[in-house]
Amino acid sequence: MYLAILLAVALHDGLQTPINVLGITVTPLASNAVMAEQFGLSDAGSYARGGREIIEYGWFKEPYYQILWPPGFFVLHAFLVGLVGPSGPALLCLLIITAASWALVFTWLYVLARNRLSPLTSFLVPLLFLGFPFFREYLLRDGVVFAESLSTAVWLLAFLIVLKAANQVGWLLPTIAGVLFAVAAYVRAQMDLVMIAMTGIFAVLAVLYVLREKFAIQTSKSRYVTLQRELSVLFISFLVFHALTLPYRVYKLRAHKSVMFSTANYYWQYHWMEPADFTPVQGFILRGGGGAACHVEPNVCEKFRQNSNTPDDPSARYAAYRRAAVSAFLHHPWKWIAYRMDHLPPYWFSRPSAATPYGEDRLTGFVLSSITMGVILLALFSARRKLGLTFLSAVLSVFLGNAAILVFVHYEVRYLYHAQASAIVFFLVALTYLYGLNTPRNRHRLV
Repeated sequence: MYLAILLAVALHDGLQTPINVLGITVTPLASNAVMAEQFGLSDAGSYARGGREIIEYGWFKEPYYQILWPPGFFVLHAFLVGLVGPSGPALLCLLIITAASWALVFTWLYVLARNRLSPLTSFLVPLLFLGFPFFREYLLRDGVVFAESLSTAVWLLAFLIVLKAANQVGWLLPTIAGVLFAVAAYVRAQMDLVMIAMTGIFAVLAVLYVLREKFAIQTSKSRYVTLQRELSVLFISFLVFHALTLPYRVYKLRAHKSVMFSTANYYWQYHWMEPADFTPVQGFILRGGGGAACHVEPNVCEKFRQNSNTPDDPSARYAAYRRAAVSAFLHHPWKWIAYRMDHLPPYWFSRPSAATPYGEDRLTGFVLSSITMGVILLALFSARRKLGLTFLSAVLSVFLGNAAILVFVHYEVRYLYHAQASAIVFFLVALTYLYGLNTPRNRHRLV
């Protein structure tokens, strides 16, 4: 039922529903070839071309594909080309797969809500998502040609499974969750940063548990009887995640000298460019907060500018830009963050858009701000409740992982959608599941 509803919302005009991508309009019947041609050099066009190259050459022909992006979305495109052919409706398949992933997220939200609410109310709770324009217009429709929507849905599904697994015995659910976490990271590198943050948070909390005699967590043991179970579930899911992503990290280390899923080191040069140095094509980077390092350390910026014409190894130059940018941030963190925050409001309060802000939607922006702040407070106050550790780990990982992007990478509206969608899910989980665990009602359950 959720899938039918989501498809009806996404395809409100049937197979003639316009899908707008960076000013280019196509229909859901667009093929891989049409997407590759129409979307040009954008991420969406690159995904389509990369998928076709996997079919034709066995792997990527363009080397920068595997520098900028993990291979998951390219492989999905290749699968669809093999499934429906180069002239088949690949975009429609992407839309259906994305809607199905969100339908699974909605189903698990229903499962958790049934802990406290009636069947009808539990069914309606996930549909609150449809009240948010970014979900209806981007994640379900225009954005299916990018990787944000699918990766966000898969990551949230994994989180909901972990939450369910932490309240019961067994290793299957955390294993499935670990696989889904890995899939999300292979689809979009942003999820890899979130998972690295989540692993670090888990390690800190695990140490607190092991050394409980020195920390206040020992005093809450009587109320927090499932803590050991939560730690074991998180450990299994993280172990599976890192086991599945380790081979690709080894490859990236050998090929690009980094274990990160995205290794676009050339990007660091944008931090050391003055506004006048950005070309019209690069203008969206400046508008999104680029040039932060030049803003906080203009003297160093001028030195880089004077030496920009000196011939040297590009990789060494990019490494120097990276070291200097990180140093500038560490020496002037508040000035850097203030500069970045000044650029954030147009993106947060934008109407649904892929890259640069489009119009203004203050109501949705304020609602999402309130939900986000509420979720953080709920996570902190829930830390010593049953399942509070799992909830706190997920909430902190999402916002800390995305903070790394928002601090060092220029803003695009779509970069915010994972955090915003996660905040909505966290809020619904807290109200319908986390705070209902102590007052279960006797009723039939789906699982």
